[in-house]
Amino acid sequence: MDLKLQIRVQLETLLAEKGRLAHENSVYARENHFLREIVEYHQLHMQVVVYQDEGIQAGNTR
Repeated sequence: MDLKLQIRVQLETLLAEKGRLAHENSVYARENHFLREIVEYHQLHMQVVVYQDEGIQAGNTR
């Protein structure tokens, strides 16, 4: 293979890899966003549980 053809093949390979990695990154970004929402929901839910528990305990101390 001549040098120009080798360079072209390498560039095409690199561009294909770049596209694959960009797609993979977008998948991971969506997963990360989804997981953050789950964590936020869980934290808010646990906060409500703690407040309810504190309210029950406060009611029992009267």
